[in-house]
Amino acid sequence: MNQNQAPGKVRLRIAIAGVLGLASALLCSFVTIFAWVSAPYFQSIDYPGGRQISEDAKMEWLPLPAIQRSAVFRTDDEFPRVYNYYSQQFSLGPERYANSNCNLMARTFTTTYFIEQSTSVTLCETPTDRMMIVYRTVTVRWPK
Repeated sequence: MNQNQAPGKVRLRIAIAGVLGLASALLCSFVTIFAWVSAPYFQSIDYPGGRQISEDAKMEWLPLPAIQRSAVFRTDDEFPRVYNYYSQQFSLGPERYANSNCNLMARTFTTTYFIEQSTSVTLCETPTDRMMIVYRTVTVRWPK
């Protein structure tokens, strides 16, 4: 200890360092748990045997923590098979609307008390195959 420093200042610095360390540990723990809980939700958007054309994933912290994954797939499977897969996989039910050769299915619901899931699937019939555009967002909704 430096002779010129008062013991109170040293204790204050140690306390501040301890609080910052604890806050950092809590934040790292939260991010790790959130990513671990969210991982199965994101893997589930992949269509079995589908060809992935593009993918994007992002994480936001404000105003609420959220992870979003979007992807585009193509497959040669018949339209009803692909429609049934996504409808059953996410409990989407009947399509929200149909436009030309595309159907949109969407649903938002809360699971595990504070985690909200939003899923939308646009399924399009093309001249050569089926194209699926899938968005999946997992958001932490703090209890009110």
